[in-house]
Order: sequence, then structure tokens, then C-alpha cells
Amino acid sequence: MDGQIKKLIKSLGKKIRIIRRQKKIRLRELSSETKLSIGALSQIERGIMRPSLSSMILIAHSLQTPMGDFFDPAESIFHKNPNGFFIKKGKEKLIHSSKGVHTYLLYHDPHFGVEIVKNVFEPSATTGQKKYQHEGEEWGMVLKGLLKVELEDEIYILNEGDSIHFKSNIPHRHINISNGKTVQIWFNSPPLWINKGRQ
Repeated sequence: MDGQIKKLIKSLGKKIRIIRRQKKIRLRELSSETKLSIGALSQIERGIMRPSLSSMILIAHSLQTPMGDFFDPAESIFHKNPNGFFIKKGKEKLIHSSKGVHTYLLYHDPHFGVEIVKNVFEPSATTGQKKYQHEGEEWGMVLKGLLKVELEDEIYILNEGDSIHFKSNIPHRHINISNGKTVQIWFNSPPLWINKGRQ
């Protein structure tokens, strides 16, 4: 496991454990709520297992906390600049990595309630085995590769340059169906990854 990813997974697990204990919720109770096994939850909290996006949304919902509380505040990721900011290719901030899906934060604006991420999918990687849902809206475009988006009972195949918009409360998931990596740019409103109340 890459050093940066290992550090990220450990930090994520530690924050989930802290929030769970602050709320006085036992692993057994969290397991019952999320339908994730006690063993899996324990491994996530110890930074041994990488949770999928759908698992993290289930955990956040069960703990009644914004998923952004699991991550560093946006001000620690972006250096403040009154005129904007610049991110060099390859220097994007990795904020999540699980089962072949790597998420990099590109932009976060709590005032406008939007965040932009770049997702890199390894071959056959998916956001989770089950569809998930959350508040808000999303818009995305495939820059490279081939992406299958399952949106409730409908399936959309996105080639390079194709885009999609939908309400996030519709059950959905993404799957890379190309033989190589698939890269997408994704807008979330309100922010999904970084707690919008932190800035």
C-alpha cells in the first residue's frame, strides 16, 4: 500500500472511531445499523481495511454525522490565496482511496456549496457493490476510459467527453468497464467529502 494512502486510511479509521465513541455507540450497534460486519468495522477503524464510498456513507448516516467529519478540513488542503489557486498535475490532494477508486480534491467552496473532485478508477473498480444515495446533486464528465453509471433501474455508459447530471438521492453507483484506468471529474453540491461547515 502506498505510504500516502496508508496514512489516509489510518486517519480516516481513527476519526470514525473517535466519533463513534463520542456518541457512545458500540461496534455491534453500528454493525446492526450499517449491515457491515463487526470485523469489517473494526478493521476500518484500525486502518487495515479501506471502506468503499457506499460503506462510508452508511457509517456517516448511522453515526448521524456529515461524512466530511471523517476528513481534514478544507483549509488544511488548500493554501489561501485571494486571487484563486493553482494545482499542478500530479500534485492533487488524495482524500480517499478504496478498492481501486482514488479520489482527489480539486476545489471546495462552502459559500457556493460545491466541491470538485477527480476520481481515478482502476480496471473493474466500482464505488461499491451496492448502490448508495445521499443529499444533493452531482454532475460528472469522463476524461478518459469508459464508465458505467447505474442510476436506480437505468444504466448509462459514459465514453470520453460524455457527462451526466442527477439528484444524489437516487440510488447510484459507478463502475469502470474499460480495460485501463477511467478518469472522471465530478461536481458535488452540497460538498460530499469535506464538511461544508468547517470553513
